[in-house]
Amino acid sequence: MSATRRRLPLPFCNAARVLRGLLLFWAATTAAAAQEPAGDQAAAREPVAATVNGVEITVAEVDRFVARLASPTPAAGAARDRLRAAALDQLVDQQLVLAQLEQLGEACSPRELDLAASQFRQELHRQDQSLEDHCQSQGIPVAAFLRALRWQLSWPRYLEKMQTDERLQQYFAAHRPEFDGTRLRVAHVLLALPADPHEQAAVLARAAAIREEIVAGRLAFADAARQYSQGPSAQAGGELGWITRQGPMPDVFTRAAYGLQAGELSAPVVSRFGVHLIACREVEPGQVGWEDVRGSLRAAVAKELFGQLAARARETARIQDCGAVPRPAQSPTAPAP
Repeated sequence: MSATRRRLPLPFCNAARVLRGLLLFWAATTAAAAQEPAGDQAAAREPVAATVNGVEITVAEVDRFVARLASPTPAAGAARDRLRAAALDQLVDQQLVLAQLEQLGEACSPRELDLAASQFRQELHRQDQSLEDHCQSQGIPVAAFLRALRWQLSWPRYLEKMQTDERLQQYFAAHRPEFDGTRLRVAHVLLALPADPHEQAAVLARAAAIREEIVAGRLAFADAARQYSQGPSAQAGGELGWITRQGPMPDVFTRAAYGLQAGELSAPVVSRFGVHLIACREVEPGQVGWEDVRGSLRAAVAKELFGQLAARARETARIQDCGAVPRPAQSPTAPAP
């Protein structure tokens, strides 16, 4: 056999797997949608949530995406609004990434898409359905279905090409403490974050001022925690003990903490608990090798690639938020540590 493996056309390699996945996804989200009042389904068929370079993303697509993430206890109120807004952002970025894959020649070809769609139509025909009727019953335009199918055919193939062992090792080397089991002993000053945006800005300014006092040596960190912190660790000088990268603390907190060396202090970090000033007290290096965390590395590299491609496309993209998906008030963002 030749040393160079012959690459089979994509539809014959993974179209069947993709179609099975789409059928399962459609079935799961259809079941979730069936639990909603009929009036809500009908209302979701028309509105457009956003457009990306003229491509429409409907409210129904957003709700189907949310249904895919549904937990045993569905979110309600502001929590559901945040989930729907995040889903819309993800779908917008997905369209941006797909546009970049097209420019790079990495998206599936029209022929591959036609073949996969034809196979999907055959699967539906066995269930006495047409693709058009099925999409109409779910309030999803056929174009949106084909876009989802193209994504499912294109993105995994691109990842397979990019997630080489060399790249995984490079990512591991650049982010070693996040993956090798390294533990940090940390402390923090926690300031409560009010709901009013104007008051939030004042709290961030106050946190920055406290940090300046600590960095300048005019105030010891432990004393700052006892004097200003509104968390339960205040009287202990803000001490939280040892944490791990995948521990119970909010991701934004641990991400900032793992960007610190022993003895360093973060800039103000906003989490659902409030505004933190994080002090890294001690670092205990881990011993885990990159091959032992291959799955986590692949997920991290996929996230990085997705973000890079979306950011590149966003520079020239025409994006319009149509306002059909409510966006809850956002907490202010603090500078990166």
